[in-house]
Amino acid sequence: MKILIAGHKGMLGTALQCVLRDHFDLFGADLPDYDLSNHRVINKLIEDLNPNVMINAAAYTDVDGCESAAERAMTVNAEIPGLLAEACAKNDIRLIHISTDYVFDGAKAGPYTEEDLPNPISIYGKSKLEGDLRIMQTRGLRYLILRTAWLFGPGGKNFVDAIQKAAASKPMLEVVDDQVGCPTFSMDLAQAIKCAIERNLTGLFNAVSSGQVTWYEFAKEILALKHIDMPVYPISSEKLARPAKRPANSVLDASKLIAMLEWKFPYWKEGLKRYLKECR
Repeated sequence: MKILIAGHKGMLGTALQCVLRDHFDLFGADLPDYDLSNHRVINKLIEDLNPNVMINAAAYTDVDGCESAAERAMTVNAEIPGLLAEACAKNDIRLIHISTDYVFDGAKAGPYTEEDLPNPISIYGKSKLEGDLRIMQTRGLRYLILRTAWLFGPGGKNFVDAIQKAAASKPMLEVVDDQVGCPTFSMDLAQAIKCAIERNLTGLFNAVSSGQVTWYEFAKEILALKHIDMPVYPISSEKLARPAKRPANSVLDASKLIAMLEWKFPYWKEGLKRYLKECR
């Protein structure tokens, strides 16, 4: 089976290559070599490679940056998924697309399920939701949309690395304690995608590690595992004053996906331990 990974140089793209390379024929497309906002480039890729599955791991994930670059956010997070969907439908290629918890406003008291209505509160969330909708509205397309959250792993900027870097240069840390979510190791998400490919899974699913935590608690665990003893203080999102609003509740319920795959995401702390140990 041939698989084309759009965004293969990024964090999830890196994990997908590690997990899938011994099982499938892999091909990658990413900037600056391929401009996926050009439908001719996409069509040429498909003509040359003739893949069975396309995984769209490409996204503009700078949440704050999206607020001042809305046009770029819509191009990468909405228009490109739409173009990929059209090309895949035309050529009978299965499309796997990675979405986000930021499609929700965070006002729900409990975990979000696939049946909850999205209501994004940032440009990033709005652009990602538009990408989801363009895929779902493409006639004749076999698609799988996976909404994940708080992703960390090698090959891209992430919270785990940011906390370690900050701890090396500051006498103390202040971390937001009024946002809760499900930290997810990129290698675990890649493993879930492998299982989904093997089972020909289609539809919309949440895909996150088990357990939930605040950013403050997440930071404390990172420092504890690295044996770094330094003061960490909880602060509010309001005090941090970032350009983009974040959902207070980003917890996703992945039980539907787990039941379909018969494979369970590890607890988030186990993923963190493996990342710090195996991917230094």
